[in-house]
Amino acid sequence: MQFRNYQWEVISLKLNDSRRYRRTVGSIAGSCITAAIPLLASFKQDICLASLDIIESGLLAIAKVEAAYKHERGIKEAIEEALESLSLYQLKDTLEATEEEADENRLLPAMNKIWPFLVTCSQNRNPVAVRRCLNVISNVVQICGGDFFTRRFHTDGTHFWKLLTTSPFRKMSNFKDEKTPLQLPYRNSSVTSEDSLAETSYLKVQIAVLNMVADLCSNNRSATALELVLKKLCGLAVGINVVRFSHRVLGSYDPTSS
Repeated sequence: MQFRNYQWEVISLKLNDSRRYRRTVGSIAGSCITAAIPLLASFKQDICLASLDIIESGLLAIAKVEAAYKHERGIKEAIEEALESLSLYQLKDTLEATEEEADENRLLPAMNKIWPFLVTCSQNRNPVAVRRCLNVISNVVQICGGDFFTRRFHTDGTHFWKLLTTSPFRKMSNFKDEKTPLQLPYRNSSVTSEDSLAETSYLKVQIAVLNMVADLCSNNRSATALELVLKKLCGLAVGINVVRFSHRVLGSYDPTSS
């Protein structure tokens, strides 16, 4: 009898130790996220990228902490049932005394604070930071679930979609005696190597937006995030294809040849 009681006491202590570890991890992850959130607005690439890494890793850690909490609750209920059947009420009271359910609702409140800064980060002048931001948004929406973001994409989605419809490049004047550089199909003006590099970077940003949309739509857990903006996204995708096709056709047509 004493050996059996000792075994249950050990099990109860391990469960309490697991709880303390889980709460410590959740607290550290939450503190790191809180410290990193303002840095998302930085125009310095290294600072912005580091804060995005912290945000993504921190949210993943919190998600795992919440999953562990749900699993832990099931174990706790089974242990309490066994202790009650053995009349080990003192150990059962110990388990109840350490229960603090409210402190494991961290993920969505944290995401609620992060979201406005992610929207700001998507408007960063640095295309590398913008691409990484879009990738982080894709990942955290899949971590948190799409339902939480349905209204957010409906309200703030314009900041992302305008990346698909806005071009930052100026038109360059043509010089007949200047050798025409290699151009993308839809461009009909001369560009410098610097402009070509900028255009390539911007096209990568547009690809990142489309990849984000594709990733969210292909995951049942996150697809609901785009429910309210799906028609608009479909229209933008069709519009992009039409514009690119038109530029290719017109770019290949030489009016002086007729």
